[in-house]
Amino acid sequence: PPVVVAAAPADGSAAGDVGVDIRVDGVNRHYQMDPATQTVLGAARDAGLELPFSCEAGMCCTCRCKLVEGHVEMDANFSLETWEIESGFILSCQARPTTPRISVDFDAV
Repeated sequence: PPVVVAAAPADGSAAGDVGVDIRVDGVNRHYQMDPATQTVLGAARDAGLELPFSCEAGMCCTCRCKLVEGHVEMDANFSLETWEIESGFILSCQARPTTPRISVDFDAV
């Protein structure tokens, strides 16, 4: 079953374009995505961003980042521990926003 991770109360379902704010290597970026057809990682790559990833199957944890704002649902999770999910960490290769806007931080440890 999908894993739901929340950083803030849900403010509605995400349909169509979702705004994504992303922090990686100390730089903030923004892009739009469609969660019906893209994951956070896939949309970032389509937008020309270089993010850490390896397996794209939810197993290696290379794409781990922290959800700072919004909600996501992960298609699968084979690597994050319960405490990581409870702390707001997600796998960007599996994450699909369920709110109109999310913010993720790849610099969070």
